[in-house]
Amino acid sequence: MTTVRNVPYPAMRSIAIRYGFITLISLIVYFLVMWQMDLVKYTSLRFVNYALVFAGMYFMLRAVRRQDNRNKTDYLPGMGVLYMFAAFVSISFGIFTFIVTILNPAFLPIVADSIPNGQNLSPLLAGFAIASELFLFSVIIAFAVLMLFKRDRVSNATKMPGNSEYSNRSY
Repeated sequence: MTTVRNVPYPAMRSIAIRYGFITLISLIVYFLVMWQMDLVKYTSLRFVNYALVFAGMYFMLRAVRRQDNRNKTDYLPGMGVLYMFAAFVSISFGIFTFIVTILNPAFLPIVADSIPNGQNLSPLLAGFAIASELFLFSVIIAFAVLMLFKRDRVSNATKMPGNSEYSNRSY
């Protein structure tokens, strides 16, 4: 079963997991640095997470595109591999957050302050809330990344059949 013309599904899945793991490690390192500097309480700094996810998606889709002989990415297979990536990263980061809230109960009130009705938050719900937020933003980021790859990189001069620049050449 192939999804991109010459890239089999298992190869796409392994690329998504490889780049997802790299992105997950960068998210965890960023979280630990923010925790060490006592900046986790500032929710506006979470937008750096989305920049890291964007970079991971971009490099992952570029790797998938290089596997294909046509050097193209079709829309639906590209979206599917990006969603695989988003699911892997968000679920893994949610599990990491769940483990952090169990090991360090001081983190739970910080998360509860940034979530509506967070006063009844449990560690499991904190992990789920963070995973779902990351996944939803990753879906939006996936559209932006795919639009970067959907642009046709061939100039308009080569597309036009009667273009004077190319009509005088003999092939």
